[in-house]
Amino acid sequence: MTIRPPLAAALLVLLATVLASACIDGRTEEPLAWSPGEPVTEPRLFAPGVVSTEDAEEFGLTFSPDGREVFFTRRYPRESQRIWTSRWEGDRWSEPEVAPFAQGDRAETPWMAPDGRTLYFASRRPGAFVDLPDESDNLWVVERDSTGWGVPRPVRGEVNRPRAERGGWPEAHELNPALGPDGALYYWSELPDRGTEGDILRAEPREDGSFGPGEPLRWPVNTEGAETHFAFGPGGVLVFQSYGLPGSIGYSDLYVAFPLDDGGWSAPRALPEPVNSSADDVFPSFSPDGRYLFFGSDRATDGDPSIWFVEWAAVDLRAAPTRP
Repeated sequence: MTIRPPLAAALLVLLATVLASACIDGRTEEPLAWSPGEPVTEPRLFAPGVVSTEDAEEFGLTFSPDGREVFFTRRYPRESQRIWTSRWEGDRWSEPEVAPFAQGDRAETPWMAPDGRTLYFASRRPGAFVDLPDESDNLWVVERDSTGWGVPRPVRGEVNRPRAERGGWPEAHELNPALGPDGALYYWSELPDRGTEGDILRAEPREDGSFGPGEPLRWPVNTEGAETHFAFGPGGVLVFQSYGLPGSIGYSDLYVAFPLDDGGWSAPRALPEPVNSSADDVFPSFSPDGRYLFFGSDRATDGDPSIWFVEWAAVDLRAAPTRP
């Protein structure tokens, strides 16, 4: 993509602002309790042996606002994925347990709202549609109060769609929900008749708390390929997963796009090595203070991702090549 000179200059200013914001966010006066004592300039495993294990796949992580509670997706061989949770107790993470609201149902990609009481996730649990059986992934929300977690309910509005009788995955599967900086609901799915393998979608919020239909983000974020799991980072940057593109380091890589004044996005840039690698690098997310980028990767295992993290300020975005 060729950027006209005025837009290119604006983009450089935006990039500098975002980098400065990341540095500020990454060095708060009160760092998260579990933050390592030294800078994390290259990816390292998160909570090895507790959250990241050799026996299962772990990915799709989110924190409570104080950073002392973590929710993540775990899948054991020959089992469906579930949402697990662990708490920072003293100087270590507690032994994870299946989240109370995810018992017995396939569930994944949790996202905790800044209020610390509302959590969005994707699940194939029944009941997303009245009197209509459906086995696709849909978006759900659950809330908690002083007594604990309530009963999950489908996200209201037009985002969830029943799977067509002959529809294949991921058509009509809604995944990776998160509220954006603008209050809209973002997620990814495959829309019919678009000729793509998956797009990041945005659903406009309504006054009654529901959401309108999901609309694909404008080019150049979405392409004819697959743009899937994503996260919003410092300065409103969008980090997302895309796969099968020419010039990628591995089959699945992570990319970053910057918000523009017109509501669009800059040309995505591939995160440089060693964040992206010859392995699959997937499911990005950020710590509550924006200091750390988390992602799943199977770089140290045989096809089973674990959760890795690195300081966002240490990712040299100037060295990131523009996505083809």
